[in-house]
Amino acid sequence: MIEVGLIGAGSIGQTLSDAIINGGISGLNLKIIGDHNLEGAKKLADKHSCSATSEIYNFTKIPLDLVVEAASQNAVYKYSEIILNNNIDLLIMSVGALTDDKLYSNLKDISNKNNSKIYIPSGAIGGIDLIKTAKLTGLNSVKLTTRKPPKSLDVESSAKEAKEKVVFNGSAREAVKAYPANVNVAAILSLAGLGPDKTKVKVICDPNVKNNIHEVDISGQFGSCTLKISNLPSPQNNKTSHLACLSVISALDNLSSNIIIGN
Repeated sequence: MIEVGLIGAGSIGQTLSDAIINGGISGLNLKIIGDHNLEGAKKLADKHSCSATSEIYNFTKIPLDLVVEAASQNAVYKYSEIILNNNIDLLIMSVGALTDDKLYSNLKDISNKNNSKIYIPSGAIGGIDLIKTAKLTGLNSVKLTTRKPPKSLDVESSAKEAKEKVVFNGSAREAVKAYPANVNVAAILSLAGLGPDKTKVKVICDPNVKNNIHEVDISGQFGSCTLKISNLPSPQNNKTSHLACLSVISALDNLSSNIIIGN
C-alpha cells in the first residue's frame, strides 16, 4: 500500500482526493491533507477519514511514500525540498515552478542523492512522449498557442468585445511568470523538450471560445507534428483544464500498475 499525503484542499485537491478514495485507484491510501486553510483541510479530511494539518512540515513526521502537490507554485518552492530530503516521492502539479533553474537543479540533486522520485504528469496536453522521443535524435522547435476564454485568464470582457486578443507572446519561462495559474502546459512542454527559453508560447484571450484550446507545433529530425486539444475547464476551477486533473489520476493509477503504456 502506497501511503499518500496531499497538499491542497481546494477544488483540485477535492477532485484528486475523491479519485484516490472513490475512484478505484488501487494500492493508494490517503493519509493526510495539508492546506494553509486548516478549516478547509479538516473538512476534506473528515470526508475521507484521514488527518489534516496547516503545517506541511508535519508530513515528514508520519510514514509517507508519496506527496501530491495540488496547491500552487509557492507550495512547490516552500515544501518540495523538505519532502524529498525526507525520502518521500513527490508528484508536482504546479510544474511552472520548475522553470526556475535553481529550484529544478536542487530538486534533481536531492532526488538523485536520496533515490526519491519526482513525478510530473502530462497535464492538459498530449504529445509529451513524442517530444521526449524526438529529442533523442534532434528537436528543432516547440511552439505552443493557448487560446482561452476571458474568465479563464481573469480578463474582464463585455458583449462589445468580441475579438480575440494576444495577451502574451514570448518564451515558456516568461509565460509561466505572467500566467502562473494558466500555462503549466508551457512548463511541461519545455521540460520535456527544448527548455523554458527556447519553447515559444503565445496566449490568446478569445471571448468566442468556451474551452481551453492548446495547439502545439513540433519539428525535428523525425519530421513535424501539429497537435490541437480543446479542453473543457475543470468543473471546480475554470483556470484548470479537466484533463490536467485526469492526468494526475492516471499517473497515480500507474504507480501500482504492472503494465505502463507510453514512455
